[in-house]
Amino acid sequence: MSAPMAPSESSADQANVAWLVERAPVSKEAQQATAGATDVDALLKLLVDAGHSADALRVVAAALPPREGIWWAWASAKHAAQLAGEPGAAPAVTEALAATEQWITAPDDRTRRAAWAASERAGMDSPAGCAAAAPFLASGSLAPPEIAPIPPPPGLHTMMIATAALLAAAVDPAHFDALAGAYIAQGLEVVRQVGGWNRSVELARHHYETQREQHAKATAPSAAARSAAVAIIMVCRPGGGGIGAISGGAKLPEARNGAAAAQPAGESMPARSLAAHAARRVRSSGAAIHCSVAASASVTAGA
Repeated sequence: MSAPMAPSESSADQANVAWLVERAPVSKEAQQATAGATDVDALLKLLVDAGHSADALRVVAAALPPREGIWWAWASAKHAAQLAGEPGAAPAVTEALAATEQWITAPDDRTRRAAWAASERAGMDSPAGCAAAAPFLASGSLAPPEIAPIPPPPGLHTMMIATAALLAAAVDPAHFDALAGAYIAQGLEVVRQVGGWNRSVELARHHYETQREQHAKATAPSAAARSAAVAIIMVCRPGGGGIGAISGGAKLPEARNGAAAAQPAGESMPARSLAAHAARRVRSSGAAIHCSVAASASVTAGA
């Protein structure tokens, strides 16, 4: 019996294009302009030629493995800080860039959490703040170290990488397309060093699927009560805000700053009851509750 044929390079290219268009995501208007793209190089050229540089940046972000993508975001943010034309970048921006670089050099949980703290100080309306947030959302747990792990939902780090590059290009609005083109070219060089589009997308896709499986397992019915408790701790705080439109600068509150009134409960307490109980406790203290849409997936089957 003959061995099964490996997928052709052409079919792999088309699969890459389809996945990146969905994952980036590419806007509907831009999709119409790129309907004939047969590989990723053609996709990017069509996007840029049609004036959809922002979509092209998102495609590059989606195509890169986490560490390489975060390096690309960091390099773009660092360039943007230099373009700002000030004698020196704001201390919080400098700190965020340094923290991101430390994670790139030594990607562990300590540097990951340090980058997240620095991103909050820099603000996620800045390229450096978004770049520094990406390591926290690329791996590990959203919960404090002493709490059972809650993996990040898949793809949030890619959103932060893309937003860092978009904000970096927007530092000089009059030259947005030129800057975006430079960052796209730099991203293409990173892809080349990874081993080309097929290899880069393979690694990015594997990471996405791994995150999706880990997050689904952690928020399955058997873990729903624990997930609900962590979600309340993370996204409910006086005067705070949860994950909203990340590209608009909304912040994911740091877990340690969460509402202390979120009372742990055993597995016997339904997840939604636990969430409601925690909300009542916070309301009774006069605090405003700001709950993220991102937490909704954690409070499901336990009702």
